[in-house]
Amino acid sequence: MDIFKPFTLSIFILLPGIVAAFALNPFSRKGLRSKAPSLNVIIQSESAECLIGKNAIVTGASSGLGKSLAIQLAHANVRHLVLSGRNLEALQETKSECEKIMNSSNTVHVLPADLSNLELAGKFAEEALEVCGSVDMLVLSGGISSRSSFLDTSLSVDELLMKVNFLSGCAITKKLVPGMVENGKGSIVWISSLQGLIGTPFRTSYAASKHAVQGYCEALRSELASSGIKVHCISPGYINTNLSKSAIKGDGSKHGKLDEATASGANSDDVAVEIFDSLLIKNKSDLVVAATASARAAIALKMIAPKFIEKKLMQRYLKALKDQAK
Repeated sequence: MDIFKPFTLSIFILLPGIVAAFALNPFSRKGLRSKAPSLNVIIQSESAECLIGKNAIVTGASSGLGKSLAIQLAHANVRHLVLSGRNLEALQETKSECEKIMNSSNTVHVLPADLSNLELAGKFAEEALEVCGSVDMLVLSGGISSRSSFLDTSLSVDELLMKVNFLSGCAITKKLVPGMVENGKGSIVWISSLQGLIGTPFRTSYAASKHAVQGYCEALRSELASSGIKVHCISPGYINTNLSKSAIKGDGSKHGKLDEATASGANSDDVAVEIFDSLLIKNKSDLVVAATASARAAIALKMIAPKFIEKKLMQRYLKALKDQAK
């Protein structure tokens, strides 16, 4: 029996609207309009109640979405909050902000880790277990992006992004999940990207690493569900962070500038709140956040009109080449 057959009618009913949304602004590079930091953005009390007294780990907590997610966990008064990243000074700043929010009886731990070194990533997980005793929520937010065409990208860059964005997460989960299974509870929240759903030009390395995350989470969810472990894969669009500044070019050098689409992206605090409220209250597994209507339409069209998407991606690539030549 074709398990997708029941959806056929719905797809054709929705197709005109999906195509219209896409055609109005195909692959808009403007993304969402930049929002000023929201005042007193805090997860709902119902979400916080699910996290009170829990132990949580956040990688990539020194800035951007990772930092915002850590702050929301602090608002929920988790018992132990472990923060990881490469920038110790920035991590200490995140720790200070979290401690101002949390009850004095709760603890914030800083454990720097270089996710490009898989052995160190595994050791970080072991150290996190030592300070927490057990882990209830693992948030894998650490990562880097790329900005180069395939022909201009060295294999070492492909390897680096796979290590940081995907394999380090594998190394960490392999150390922490056995304890979750033993306790019969826990959750993994892995921050992927829209690039994990549809790869676009000049992001071959990044898209590959995020597609790996998507597939890994899907398979892992099926294996851990019966053990009481939840696996969530989050696919954000453009968020106003430093991700583009720290992106790697094809030769391994830093991109070093804030892209227009990133600058006009969603506020990370708002996105963090949406993520936790959607997972904890609405009980969602996978989540697309901070995505324009055209991006969501493109994801849907990839399944039902793949050739159309291929054409649009090619046109986008050729246009970018012309813009670069000017």
